[in-house]
Amino acid sequence: MSISGLTRRLDAKINVYPDFPKEGISFKDVMPVLTDPGLFSEVIDYFCEMPAIRESEVVVGVDARGFLLASAVALRSAKPLLVARKPGKLPGPIVSRSYSLEYGNNELAMQANLIANYSGYAIIDDLLATGGTAKAVVEIISSMGKSVCGVCVLVELVALAGAERVGVAVDSILKY
Repeated sequence: MSISGLTRRLDAKINVYPDFPKEGISFKDVMPVLTDPGLFSEVIDYFCEMPAIRESEVVVGVDARGFLLASAVALRSAKPLLVARKPGKLPGPIVSRSYSLEYGNNELAMQANLIANYSGYAIIDDLLATGGTAKAVVEIISSMGKSVCGVCVLVELVALAGAERVGVAVDSILKY
């Protein structure tokens, strides 16, 4: 599989919305990738070859678009899927962390009893910007004494230096 061909096709599919969700933000919409089954399948294949996925025991999808990618990767790689969700969405004992985005603050949580079942984690999300979201998930998993093999993203906004803040290896398919 040619990464340059894949990145060209992804770049052509991803829509950019200036000043969304607020002025000064240039939103990269990855949802059109999902409208092309062949491209989406190629993305999932590429994710499955990333070191973090190969080395992990479980895949974690980050709310919300990360769920779509992570569920397909988990299925294709025959690994369990866990999710990191926004507040109030998960039952039972949870572990949570707050984080900052380019345009606000939020919190993510995971179910503590499910984290306890596994050792090595790969985190998947659609986009890495400032790294706050990914770092929060890394901190949740690490706080339970578990290891994170890495973070895998479809798009990385390199100028925002989020990969430097996450604390584990970051693999991205398309860099802006």
